[in-house]
Amino acid sequence: QSPDVDAFATRDAHDAAEAAPPVSSQLLRRLAPEAVAQLGGQVWRPGNPGFGVPAPGNRPWWQESGQPAWQLEEAYDAAIGTLAHAWLARLGADGLQAWPPDALRGRLPLMSRQLTRAGVPQSQAGPAAGIVLETLLATLDDERGRWLLSQSGARREWPLIDASGKVSVIDLAVSTEGGWLIVDYKTGLAHPGESPADFAQRMRRRHGDQLERYCRSVTSMDGRPARAALYFPRAQAWIEF
Repeated sequence: QSPDVDAFATRDAHDAAEAAPPVSSQLLRRLAPEAVAQLGGQVWRPGNPGFGVPAPGNRPWWQESGQPAWQLEEAYDAAIGTLAHAWLARLGADGLQAWPPDALRGRLPLMSRQLTRAGVPQSQAGPAAGIVLETLLATLDDERGRWLLSQSGARREWPLIDASGKVSVIDLAVSTEGGWLIVDYKTGLAHPGESPADFAQRMRRRHGDQLERYCRSVTSMDGRPARAALYFPRAQAWIEF
């Protein structure tokens, strides 16, 4: 997934530069052509299903789109996840003080444009951007999320290549006294009526092999043990492996 918030279109860099605080501005421009090519080659497929909640004081944005939020998120999961990861990486790099909630809410039109340029139809880009914004705000509102974003020495959007030549991009890797903590951010929620235990079991089955590969790749670098967890900010779910 892209390490670059403005990877969806290089002209977005100008938009972001005008809107954003003058902190780590090059982060949004780095690797843009490569990320555009990577995203352009992806095939849309079901990913982490979610179930949306109404925006305060408004008609639910998934009703405005004409389809349930979980269907929306399944259809455009790759683009939603890529953009959310890129913004989370920026929040971690710039620091929490640079991105109060109102500043993120003000970037909602920019997020919508980025998703449109990633291939999300304009009619769906607004609701999809709402999922990205909800993910960011939920991270800031969660103690664990703030801790993850505040790890100044952490590796974010860290590309690694394993012995077979497969490239993996790790969302977050924190070096601790006991070894590595590998965190994979997810934007989804449990299915309606699904218990937290069933949700955790389903996510472990879906992502277990991927996280094991991440841990092996990191351990092979310095021999230290690695443990992994999935973090779902919107669900405030932390699923360890």
